[in-house]
Amino acid sequence: LRGEDFLWNLNAEQGYGTHFSTIQLYILGLFVLMIGMEKRKAAGSPKETWPWYLVASMYFFIGLDDCIAIHEHFIKWSQAIAPGMGGFHLIHEWLWFYGPFMLFATAFLTRFFWIEFRGSGGIIFMMFLATLMWLGVLIMEGVAKSLEASSLEESRIGIAVEEGLEMFGATLFLFGFSLYQRRKSPRITNSST
Repeated sequence: LRGEDFLWNLNAEQGYGTHFSTIQLYILGLFVLMIGMEKRKAAGSPKETWPWYLVASMYFFIGLDDCIAIHEHFIKWSQAIAPGMGGFHLIHEWLWFYGPFMLFATAFLTRFFWIEFRGSGGIIFMMFLATLMWLGVLIMEGVAKSLEASSLEESRIGIAVEEGLEMFGATLFLFGFSLYQRRKSPRITNSST
């Protein structure tokens, strides 16, 4: 790949797409952490706010994984220890290791969104749509190896869809948390001053 192709290749682990996604996820994690800290001050107890810290940690970890490609190491490691296991290598190997975490995260986020946002249909719809987009990312990752074996154009389209779902899902998460924060503590402006 030429330098400019690498930088604009969404599948390149250190390209512009990865940097954008990493920054986006860190901002998302930081915003959720700030909401959690604010809720902790109001509640005075970590019992009610620990789910916010866990959600922030999930976003931070996903951002870290995007940044330093932790999942890529699982691919290299599993190919070295199990080179002859054909069924194991039909999908990207990191999915086998991250699978339990992803199932827990999906269940936890679904419950968290339902508990925190059930009073606002728009926010809960946005959060569940974002979660569905991220599940779409996992499906695209699952079929990515078969797309890689097909034509270059099909592979690039698959990568664009997968990365697009990830970034758009993160954007929806950020909008949803922003709407929640805005509705929870609206700013009062005094026009008479």
